[in-house]
Amino acid sequence: MSRFHTFLVGVAVAAACACSAAAAASPSSSQQYVASWASSYRSFAKVYVQAYRPCLKGATASCGAAQSAAAAAATRAAARLAALKPPAALAHDAAQLGRDLRSASTRLAASAAAARAGNTSARVWCSAEQGPCTIVLIGMGNVVQDINFTAGVDLPLPA
Repeated sequence: MSRFHTFLVGVAVAAACACSAAAAASPSSSQQYVASWASSYRSFAKVYVQAYRPCLKGATASCGAAQSAAAAAATRAAARLAALKPPAALAHDAAQLGRDLRSASTRLAASAAAARAGNTSARVWCSAEQGPCTIVLIGMGNVVQDINFTAGVDLPLPA
């Protein structure tokens, strides 16, 4: 083989490597889908975790305000998720996450009202570690883990 042919083969191999690296770097449709709503979900997870601190002091007005903020963030995340069509691989998990976010919003709103009224009934008030929000958020964490695995992303767990 002449030097010219060796050079052409080297250029062809380098071009093929560059193309495959560029293709590997582009996000999948599942990753693009998750990226389109991830910021609203992350906002909910952050606000929900921030609601823990005031609720550690009991069912107070500040706990109620924090839980109201978390309920509103859950509603916004659910709305953003519902506005988008998931790829087939994520359809079931996306639908479940939407249901969990709506349920979390409902339960947090009821808990916020209970906290403002000083009602610490375990049936209504979501304390930091127990109450009606716990089961919903455990389920949501499981769905988020499934989405992370399927899409190859790293969303935070809601707790």
